[in-house]
Amino acid sequence: MSGLHGRIMDSLKGAGLEVLELTGVQPNPRVALARKGIELCRREGVDFLLAIGGGSAIDTAKCICFGMYYDGDVWDIYMDGSKMPDRGIPLAAIPTIAASGSEYNCGSVISNDEGLLKRGASHPIGFPKFAIYNPELLYTLPPKQTAAGIVDAISHLSWSYHINQDNIGLQDDLTLSAIKALVDNGRIVMKNPRDYEARAAVLLASTFACVDVLHLGSKQDPSSHHLEHELSAIYDVTRGVGLAIILPTLLRYLYKARPPGSQSSAASYSALGDGRREGRADEHRRARAVLP
Repeated sequence: MSGLHGRIMDSLKGAGLEVLELTGVQPNPRVALARKGIELCRREGVDFLLAIGGGSAIDTAKCICFGMYYDGDVWDIYMDGSKMPDRGIPLAAIPTIAASGSEYNCGSVISNDEGLLKRGASHPIGFPKFAIYNPELLYTLPPKQTAAGIVDAISHLSWSYHINQDNIGLQDDLTLSAIKALVDNGRIVMKNPRDYEARAAVLLASTFACVDVLHLGSKQDPSSHHLEHELSAIYDVTRGVGLAIILPTLLRYLYKARPPGSQSSAASYSALGDGRREGRADEHRRARAVLP
């Protein structure tokens, strides 16, 4: 993390705080590590969690939050949301990748190697108390992870955008703008990883991707993520990579299923990111030329 860990540890200890570490977070975070974290927190009387890293680290912290005061195995909560406790250990996040927006929502997705399962849980107790954003922390992110994070964010944005529904023109326009920001600036950071403005734009757009601000008053269809959960649970692929496998075919199917001329069209995805500022009708015409 380019010295980030050392800087944070020095800052926390310099403030007189006692710090314990839980390492070993994997992509597609495992419930087994969260169980160890819960045990550690209970034994040492930990009263706050700081997740440093990507969505896997933050989702693990939320899992620990959910399980801290649950009288049972935390996996029970992911299999049955009615078992969610009404209190948890508070947490905060310092994201080092722009992807799921986990630092800005109360959801957590966890894998269980026993049964090859991947499930999600959410509750307001999982909202981070704060998140610290610094685009410079993403400068050393490998290109593959950068691209996977952008696909992840676009997938979240698509949850309501491709559904045929009336009277959500504002939400659709805001969503499309976020997708354009991800694609346009994503291409920039793939060529110049240290472009601060482009990294900042990607980070901000991914933050909005997985919160309800852009989905207000609309239905949502998270089928892309549900399909990917099964894929990564079995094959342990990075979520963004799994979504990149699923999304093209899924969006073509959804586009064909929509009435012609509908206001929000999944076809627009294929036409984004060329750097031009065109009218929405032009975007849709270009999309139809790409998708059969």
